[in-house]
Amino acid sequence: MCPAEYASRETLSEAGGLVFDNGHGEAVHPNRVTLYERRLRKRLGMTGVRLHDLRHHAASAALNAGVPMLKVSRMLGHSRISTTVDLYGHEDDLSEATDAVGADIAYGDR
Repeated sequence: MCPAEYASRETLSEAGGLVFDNGHGEAVHPNRVTLYERRLRKRLGMTGVRLHDLRHHAASAALNAGVPMLKVSRMLGHSRISTTVDLYGHEDDLSEATDAVGADIAYGDR
């Protein structure tokens, strides 16, 4: 990503601030965050886990805890809730749907 593609300080501030900054309120380049994250995982012995895996786990954990899909979508920064539903909603929705159909077949009115 080239510097022109980064959001302005004002935009980032309006969005609630930076997750990672350089100590002067400016964004840290994403490659630097990845480098730090890799070093930390190596030090902690967390092989086979990527930063993106942690993001996916956080989203799944939030949904399992009952956080509404729209809030999880906003947390992840998805521009459309349909993206979040496509990635995270189908697993739980499918199991609930199959359980409901199974219960209806087994105990439905005759």
